[in-house]
Amino acid sequence: MDPITVLLVVPGFLLPSITGLINSAADRNRDAGKAEIIRAQRGGHHPRRKRGRRRRNV
Repeated sequence: MDPITVLLVVPGFLLPSITGLINSAADRNRDAGKAEIIRAQRGGHHPRRKRGRRRRNV
């Protein structure tokens, strides 16, 4: 194969994967935005994330 053909064929194979990745990220961002709007309408607060183990006062 000559180099020009390779340069045209390889992106053709990769394009669907890249498009799917971009669409997946867009879907996650859209869903996060919708959840934020619903949370604001309900007047709820953001749940605190528990990171690691916290020390107990004994």
